Parts: sequence; structure tokens; C-alpha cells
Amino acid sequence: MTRKLDRTEIAQIARFVEPVAVSSHPARTFELPPRLYALTIGAYVGFIGVMAAGFGTGELWIPLAICLIIIAMGFGTPALWSMLKPENAEAALRWSEFRRRGIVTATGLTSATDATVQVMILPTLILLWGVAVVIVTALV
Repeated sequence: MTRKLDRTEIAQIARFVEPVAVSSHPARTFELPPRLYALTIGAYVGFIGVMAAGFGTGELWIPLAICLIIIAMGFGTPALWSMLKPENAEAALRWSEFRRRGIVTATGLTSATDATVQVMILPTLILLWGVAVVIVTALV
């Protein structure tokens, strides 16, 4: 059950703390080193390359080009956003620092190896799926 508390009861129980300083400009670094983004882009572009090599017909070049544009926009827009004015308070995490410290995720502190696996598992599976599709198609 609930009951209504008046201000005097709240004042007796309440714990007052100093307000947390909030930056007027949030960090826009996405906390991962650029190398991981480059590896992810490479896997996606590799998938498009495998599809182009396996199924490269005159009709397929337009959808593949559209996919490349979407990949460029999907990674280029956040990259541009992180460089907008006012200047970003934090720089992107360097690879050496990432390897040393790891990164904090929703489940807690994660080592650099574990975080890299988490980031790269989907792009790698997509690339391997593309290779498997091309191999199966070539064998049929």
C-alpha cells in the first residue's frame, strides 16, 4: 500500500546531495577507437565486393552502389557529427588506451578483446554468409 507523505516527513528521510555538473555539450566520440569502425566498414564493403564478384551483372550494379552509399552514410554521418562545432570535449579513444583500459558496456567493464568480438561478430558473420552464398551458387 502507499501513503501520502507530507513535506516534514520527506525532509526527515531525504538525503540531499550536490548536483552533478552536466556539460552543455555531450561527448560525441562513441567511445570506441576508429580502427573498429574501419574494420566494420571493411567487412560490410567486403560483403558487397563478394556479392559483386559472385553475381556482378549489369542489373545488380545499381543495388550494390545503393548499398555502398547506405554504408557510407551510416558511418559517415556519425563521423561528421563527432567533428561538429563546438569542439568535442573528448577525443576518440586511441587503440592503445582501448587495449589497456577496455570499455564500459551495459553489463560492466569489458576487455578490449571481448568488446572487439562483440563489435565485429555481426559484420564478420555477414561477410561469411556472403562467401557461403557465392560458393553454394557456384556449385549448383
